[in-house]
Amino acid sequence: MVKLKDIAERAGVSMATVSRVLKNDIHFSVTESTKEKIIEIAEELGYERRGEEEREVVIALPKGSVGVFLLYNEELEIADNYYQIIRVNIKNELSKAGFVVREIFLNMLGSYINHIENFQGIILVGHMGILAKTKELLTVIREQKIPAVCADFELENEDVMADCVVNDFEAVVAKALQRFWDNDYEEIGYAGTYGIQIHGRLRGDKRYLGFKKLMEKRGTFKEEYLWLANNNRIQDGYEVGKKMLHQKRKLPRAILAENDSVAIGLMKALKEGNISVPKDIALIGCNDIPASAFVAPPLTTVKLSDELIGQMSARMLIERIITGREGGIKIVVPDRLVIRDSCGTKSKL
Repeated sequence: MVKLKDIAERAGVSMATVSRVLKNDIHFSVTESTKEKIIEIAEELGYERRGEEEREVVIALPKGSVGVFLLYNEELEIADNYYQIIRVNIKNELSKAGFVVREIFLNMLGSYINHIENFQGIILVGHMGILAKTKELLTVIREQKIPAVCADFELENEDVMADCVVNDFEAVVAKALQRFWDNDYEEIGYAGTYGIQIHGRLRGDKRYLGFKKLMEKRGTFKEEYLWLANNNRIQDGYEVGKKMLHQKRKLPRAILAENDSVAIGLMKALKEGNISVPKDIALIGCNDIPASAFVAPPLTTVKLSDELIGQMSARMLIERIITGREGGIKIVVPDRLVIRDSCGTKSKL
């Protein structure tokens, strides 16, 4: 009878390594070449699991590739590292589990749509607006019934039973507004984007929708305190700030920005207009990008769980591949308010 010791001696590895490879232990890190060598030797020697090993529940993780479809171009990661952090954490988790990861940016999408069946599963990173424009991708996912996870957005298509890992943006906005209200700020504005096009209809960004809902509930929402742009980069925030000053009308006591990039650009424009942050206008962003702690004044922001979104997206896909689960699951990740100087305090009014 062939024993683990026989395989270990032939492969030049420990018995523990042989045991964990033959059990398809997804938490065990070993090179693909070593794994293949062990399996080949076991098959050559006619190894069969016996005794105690036969009673163990073995989860077989098939080898293969995972496609990470990035619904944006690389320039976006340069402007804001939010999606980069998600992407890197997805790749790290999948690689640790032994998968080969293929990252596909938006400009490469067309070359891969007809080859999705070569992947064991896919993860979509970005937002629904871009995905809605690539109907062919959705069609292929549905027809191939390939395991899929959406990272940072929820799939609005009941025919595709994908998992999703998302932020609760209404909760994010609520934390920021509560900080303003605690400081006795009632006149609060919003700076961000118009939203995204989904199936020909404009959908407001969830942060804006949450802001509008909560401010209306409080009875303090004002259309004149909205400043919207086509994008949410630093330059867009700066241009929004210039537009705000050019209008020469009463400004709100505080502003919530869609993300930190918009807030940083807005802060620069306000300074150039001799408007002090937070003395004249308090400001809160969203994301907690590295630059937020180093601008003057340091930016108060809501920290999103970008690392966790990446990790959980990968783990859910692995679980789905292993179990064959068909129904989709939604996971909402936590967030937290990072208080710095830009939002002001009662004592500094």
